[in-house]
Amino acid sequence: RLKGYGQKEAIAEIEMELDNVRLAWERAIQMKRLDAIAQALEPLWNFYIYRDRLQEGESVFSHAVNALRSVETPSVGYGLLLALHGALHRRVERSTLAEQHMSEGVAMLTQLDASHELALANIWNSYGTSDEVIRRLRDCRAVFEAHSDRWGMTAACFNLAMSIETTGNWIEGRKYFSESLNLARTSGDSLGQAAALSGLGWNSYRLGKYPDSLNFFKESRQIYRQMSTPGGAASALRGMGTVSWLLKDYTAATEHFFEALDIYRRLGVRTGIAATLSGLGMIAWLSGNHDEGVKFAQESITLYRELDDPRQLSNVLVNLGHPLVSLGRFDEARPPFREAIAVSTQIGAIIPILEAMAGLAGIYGKTGRVEDALRLLAFAMANPRIDAETKGIVEHYMSGLKPTISPERMLAMMEEGRLLSMEQASKIALEDSTA
Repeated sequence: RLKGYGQKEAIAEIEMELDNVRLAWERAIQMKRLDAIAQALEPLWNFYIYRDRLQEGESVFSHAVNALRSVETPSVGYGLLLALHGALHRRVERSTLAEQHMSEGVAMLTQLDASHELALANIWNSYGTSDEVIRRLRDCRAVFEAHSDRWGMTAACFNLAMSIETTGNWIEGRKYFSESLNLARTSGDSLGQAAALSGLGWNSYRLGKYPDSLNFFKESRQIYRQMSTPGGAASALRGMGTVSWLLKDYTAATEHFFEALDIYRRLGVRTGIAATLSGLGMIAWLSGNHDEGVKFAQESITLYRELDDPRQLSNVLVNLGHPLVSLGRFDEARPPFREAIAVSTQIGAIIPILEAMAGLAGIYGKTGRVEDALRLLAFAMANPRIDAETKGIVEHYMSGLKPTISPERMLAMMEEGRLLSMEQASKIALEDSTA
């Protein structure tokens, strides 16, 4: 029932009986009953995730991992415990230990040839390059389908869509978000529906379908509120804020972001706090409050560095660069743009690279490198993976250019830019950047 029809009632029942559930769990640990632990493991993990009680869940799982370390024989239950504990560690931002436990758990389940449990672990295993994560998730989906596990397929499709979108492939991402939503609806998985709707909201925003995006986020928030899942509601609010700013409704955007920030702070979810601060920084920049934009972006960057989250760090680094360019503080703006390109290249993310190139073009256009600025802006705009928001940023910097060359030369430079490879464009963006 936790995974389908009756989900809300099942969560409420566990909450009412949580003391007894925890007592039975503790007895199983003391008696080293790995079979009983394996049976209770996934429902208990899902409960803590669904109720946003991450710190409590991490403590419960940490105790179990430490108490069962003395069991020398590898087991499916302990392998899955390690992996899911690693996933909880990741959610409460203990990245080093998260990766260690996820790796140990995956290795044990692989050794035991426990394909279904390995898939349950790997749907939360986000370590490695984008291509590696995508391959793993495709394998997970196939395993769940072979086991007729619709909840597993729902989760695998959702995470697969998220991973595919880091490469800028919005169309394939939409395909898997839609599949995740259909699976969740047919199995009665309300929280799976809410997550997929939120995913479609972000996807529609990337594709420039803003009214659709707003509707997806609103429907997602409504389900999360009905299911008493405040963290999910905050995520939907952040999406609503993002779309509102792109529709230039900065008042509504700010309200949505501050409501999300309040929820994240109450829950102690630093990843959510960091993402919301980044959004507030963008709103401040777009509305002309550049100093405030710098402040919000710096706060977000500090958190993401503490969290050791390179994917999100690359996004917010460009959010720091933009208001610095607008303030004319070019020497301070170059380093975050350069770091965003370096980090994104390493992990295989496209959008932060294009946005950083646009920002550097904005600098070059004002420091005597108009031809390089034109090349970079044309390259970014011609990239097939560019999203609607980044197009708007490219257009912002293009409109600010004051060409000192002939119209014919401008057209020639832009044509050169459209034909550049990523390596060639990166070289132009990064070379002699202190000029």
